[in-house]
Amino acid sequence: TVTLTNKQANDLLAVNGALPGNIVASAYNPATGVLSLASAGATAPLAQWQSALHQIVFSNSGANPSVTARDITVTVNDGAADSNVAHATVTLDQPPTLVAGNAAGYTQGGAPAMLDPGLSLSDPDSATLASASVRITAGFVSGDTLGFTGQNGIAGFYNAATGVLTLSGAASVGAYQAALESVTYSSTSGSPTDFGASPSRTFSWTANDGTLDSAAATSTLAITAVTPTNPLNAAFDTVRTGDFNGDGSPDLVFHRATDGATEMLVNQGLRVAGQVLSGPFDGPWNLAGAGDFNGDGKADLVYFNPGLNLPEIQFLNGTAPAGGGILSFNPFGSDFQIAGVGDVNGDGKADLVWHRAGDGVTEVQFLAGTTSVGGGVIANNAFQSPDWAVVAVGDFNNDGKADLVYHNTGLGLTEIQLLNGLTPIGGGVVAPAFSLPEWQVAGVGDFNGDGSNDLVFRDTITHVTEIQFLQGLNSVGGGLVDAPGFASAEWDVAGVGDFNRDGHTDLVFHDHVTGATEFLFLNGITPLGGGAVTLQ
Repeated sequence: TVTLTNKQANDLLAVNGALPGNIVASAYNPATGVLSLASAGATAPLAQWQSALHQIVFSNSGANPSVTARDITVTVNDGAADSNVAHATVTLDQPPTLVAGNAAGYTQGGAPAMLDPGLSLSDPDSATLASASVRITAGFVSGDTLGFTGQNGIAGFYNAATGVLTLSGAASVGAYQAALESVTYSSTSGSPTDFGASPSRTFSWTANDGTLDSAAATSTLAITAVTPTNPLNAAFDTVRTGDFNGDGSPDLVFHRATDGATEMLVNQGLRVAGQVLSGPFDGPWNLAGAGDFNGDGKADLVYFNPGLNLPEIQFLNGTAPAGGGILSFNPFGSDFQIAGVGDVNGDGKADLVWHRAGDGVTEVQFLAGTTSVGGGVIANNAFQSPDWAVVAVGDFNNDGKADLVYHNTGLGLTEIQLLNGLTPIGGGVVAPAFSLPEWQVAGVGDFNGDGSNDLVFRDTITHVTEIQFLQGLNSVGGGLVDAPGFASAEWDVAGVGDFNRDGHTDLVFHDHVTGATEFLFLNGITPLGGGAVTLQ
């Protein structure tokens, strides 16, 4: 007979596993605290009885069981007399107790905020703890960061994808309290409030003594968004993108037409390092485009002086000029304009696309650095008309050679001309949904990550932005980019590029009134975040 002499609510005695031989157990009686074992005919040997008693287990199913130590007695009977009474004591493990509840505050771009420096932690039956965790349970935004001060053998790991900070390592209760008191919040996001959608965070705190978790405690944090100082004013009205330092991430170049000043902002997420470019292009030079003209894996700049009818290329190594000069041969009169930059002949070096608006003639100038190595008029060009303009350059059939995008504003038509050098090899109308004069092509990039270039369209009346996914000339989806904050006349799509390196092209918007510039990170047409570009 096994008896729980000081039974408490929800206590239970039970048998763990199948009993040996012919020994059977009665159901536990919670009223008396008794569990009985018996052997049919009293035939079970002592070894089986000993094994059976070893299988008796205690448990409590309550959410908050009494911590009183339990006294369990055991007596056995050989059919003639009872044994002495043996006693066993069960001590219940009590979970740690963690109390939190602070309401902290964090200012965007400011110092990390202490989350709950006044929290308390205790454990009534253990001097040491094994682990603890802090979770962002509400309001999480990519870029959220939890930190702590490592101490007393406690290690920490923060999972930036889930918003969970885990502390581990055997240490005293006091050491864990100090470690949890040191936990801070900060954000690397350009918009930690997700443009107002997540102005606060909720945190869940737990500690573990090696067996049991504490009840979760909760604290909160309010976030104050800061409107960043624009790194450049509205006078910098021309924006180009390119990987100028060869780190695999596109950078931004701004040009000020009033004095020809050019400034590069090297992409470091939403924070950028600014550098004014030195060179002979102050004054009446226009920034006409960006591309890798010398094949070194770093984008360069091409300028055009309309007064002198003179194009010049500036090779760059990051923000440092690395040579360049006037093109060795320039057969284009003042009625031609640089309409685009791309590797049209597939030699790994950028070429120039020239367009004459008066009659619609389009020519390509093949380049090896500043040396003209051929080119000419595009043969049998169906778009040789004043109604058509070259609006974009990109490789749409994945043959390693750039193709051209033409737009007829009067008809609202957009067509792609596939090229093999100077020879058209196909093409046709794309985006019939955008066949209205107000729709303008605003960029080319692989927004859905399928390895094929897509088109960005901007409505000049409603100022909304749409992307058409393409595979060659075939539309394979797309739609409206849900970014109402940029659907106003002062904002323009200023550039495209994979600014967060996730394999999907993103957008750069520029406010020509204030000079503000913002990234919009995208997965296809779905915004993932972004924010204002600020100087590091």
